[in-house]
Amino acid sequence: MFLGLVTDYFVRTNKVTLTNARRFFNSLASFIPVLCMASFYFCDETQKILGVITILVFLASSGLPYGSGYVVNFADVVPAFSGVIFGLANTFASLAGLTGNIVAGIIVKQPVLAQWRKLYIMFSVVYLFGGIVYLIYGSGVARKWATFQAVDNDAKQEKKLHDEETVLMNEKI
Repeated sequence: MFLGLVTDYFVRTNKVTLTNARRFFNSLASFIPVLCMASFYFCDETQKILGVITILVFLASSGLPYGSGYVVNFADVVPAFSGVIFGLANTFASLAGLTGNIVAGIIVKQPVLAQWRKLYIMFSVVYLFGGIVYLIYGSGVARKWATFQAVDNDAKQEKKLHDEETVLMNEKI
């Protein structure tokens, strides 16, 4: 939440564009876990403190997109349909999480560090790929087809009522 406030401040004061802010924080949320997974790769049972610190950093960085990354980006890009689009994207993300668990079950037959290291590399590649794709294609610009038409209609109706009231007032005078 704090990063959302910070992002809003920088965007409102025109220090950064909304697109660049979303790209920056989403990149942090993608690339920090890549570094954490790489750190896990080099950890073994003798480096418990490094492992715990890596897990903490990994979990902390996974919260970055909720305040100013891809999670709130739906409201920027498709404001009229953000709930529906987010629901669909979240469904596919959940399916990817399920697939990741199935793949982990296939790769790790025995809890041996060498087999877990394969997963760390694989998950690093997935995070890296996702981060690069968002960095290249991510946007904070609202799509014309996804704006609120109701707001425009309300404004037109208010103007029409105001014009009618003005005509009635002029007729009374």
